[in-house]
Amino acid sequence: MGYLKIKCGRCRGTWEIYNRDDWHNGNAQTCPHCFSSIDKKTWQDALIAFSEMEDVNRQLIADHNGYPDAYPLFRIDYRADKGLY
Repeated sequence: MGYLKIKCGRCRGTWEIYNRDDWHNGNAQTCPHCFSSIDKKTWQDALIAFSEMEDVNRQLIADHNGYPDAYPLFRIDYRADKGLY
């Protein structure tokens, strides 16, 4: 199960949001250090992208479990380029 690791551009603080957390309340998209918020539309786009990545990884695991001898196990992760910060 994956999670989102978010880095605040204002205070440089980071926080993590896990699947078990309530992603739809304002707390998830608000920096716990300086209380800056991610734009609601941008936040919704991030949740959709994360959900899609989780679905792809579940499918990769299912493919591997269905054909363990012939199909290697893959997992896809995304990491932002450090040059963006």
